[in-house]
Amino acid sequence: MTRSRNRSRLLTTVAVSMLTSTVLALPSSPVFAAEPAADTTPPTVTLDAETTPSDWEWHNSDEVRVTAVASDTESPIHDLYFKDGKTGTIWVLTPSQLSHSASFSRVFTEEGVRTLEAYGRDKAGNLSNTTKLTLRIDRTAPTITVTTPKTIEQGAAVALNYFCSDTLSDIARCSGEHPDGTRLDTSRTGTFGVLLAARDKADNTTQQLFEYTVRPSADKLPTVGYALNPGLPSSGWYNRPVDLTLTGAFPLGVGSVHYRATGAIGGSRGDAGSTAVHRFDTEGVTDFEVYARDAEGNLSDPKHLTLRIDRTPPTVSGAADHDRAASVRHVKQEEQVAFAPYCNDALSGVASCTATGLLGGKLDTRLPGEHVLALRAVDRAGNVATGEYRYFVDAGSLVAPKPKISGTAKVGKRLTARAGTWKPSGVKLSYRWYRNGKAIKGATKPKYKLNRKDRGKRITVKVTGGKPGYRTVTVISAKTKRVR
Repeated sequence: MTRSRNRSRLLTTVAVSMLTSTVLALPSSPVFAAEPAADTTPPTVTLDAETTPSDWEWHNSDEVRVTAVASDTESPIHDLYFKDGKTGTIWVLTPSQLSHSASFSRVFTEEGVRTLEAYGRDKAGNLSNTTKLTLRIDRTAPTITVTTPKTIEQGAAVALNYFCSDTLSDIARCSGEHPDGTRLDTSRTGTFGVLLAARDKADNTTQQLFEYTVRPSADKLPTVGYALNPGLPSSGWYNRPVDLTLTGAFPLGVGSVHYRATGAIGGSRGDAGSTAVHRFDTEGVTDFEVYARDAEGNLSDPKHLTLRIDRTPPTVSGAADHDRAASVRHVKQEEQVAFAPYCNDALSGVASCTATGLLGGKLDTRLPGEHVLALRAVDRAGNVATGEYRYFVDAGSLVAPKPKISGTAKVGKRLTARAGTWKPSGVKLSYRWYRNGKAIKGATKPKYKLNRKDRGKRITVKVTGGKPGYRTVTVISAKTKRVR
């Protein structure tokens, strides 16, 4: 009993001790670790141009920088997207360091309209809405077109008509010292100006001075005429100096006559009075504009003429298809050689080019010896050049086949000489018969009748060919059998 009571007291003491120890180990006030709240707010993205546009949202700068900015107050920016809707290009910016703000810029210079887009995402995976910016660039000034004629007759009712145009941003303002449709003052002669202006919606501007001239009525204007001496040739080309005479008529008082020249002759000149004469001899083609100016400065309608002068003869030479650039040109007799004269003229051109002494466009090679062709060239201005072409025809050789004797070698029979074909054609042949090598008296025909003197002998015939310009050729036949 005593032992059980003591044991119970001991267990109570240990439990208290343990409880005391546990209580001492606890903090005086409990602390709990709270979990962070989730970030569900997407970044904010802006897209702005650094330059200020016009009232119509157009830029006219050489370059426009556009910047996209993504910002987030809770999570760092993970990436920023920038897209050019015109080209389809997308740029992606991923910051290398944790930051609650990121920006990306691009410079644009191309004229026109494009849509830009930007959006961002933070580290919590929140994706912003897409921000859009329409970028309009126009650096080209507008144009002003005036449809009113620049020359107006005095007293005519003519309105000032003009319009402005712009291919990109369109016209914001089109105005002038006189509004479109205003009647111009044509009561006085002279040259007058009206200042016009245009502005497009990108604030590009244009100014243009429209000048118009009020002239007296047609019956009061000066007139001009001209004459050429000698008169214009049918070919239009002169081969000598030419006098140009200008004459003016002046209802409002004598002034001056003028010309402007371009081409072979250049420059301009004005001479007081109603008549002026000018001599020209410069080769080539010159275009003239002639006009008259009266005492009040009014101009006539201009007249135009073209003066063509060529005083240089053409060149002429010859060429045959056998030429080898030899100093002496030789051809064979009866050879077929084509020939053509060659003429050239650098200004007016060749009118005719001939060679006298040809046979159907070929050299005459019928006779041996030296031959001369007369060459002649005439240009369109009438200048003449002559020349000659010399060639030698070498005497040809006849082509003579060996003659043959046909017939029976028997007294009383007739033998015939077969001369064959001689070349060229036209060869004249002669015959001579021989008995054992001795000429037979009177036997000069193509045929020969054998007689008793020929018995036991051998007969031959000689054929001789001749043609003017060729060397004579004689050929002899083979001997016959002994005559029976």
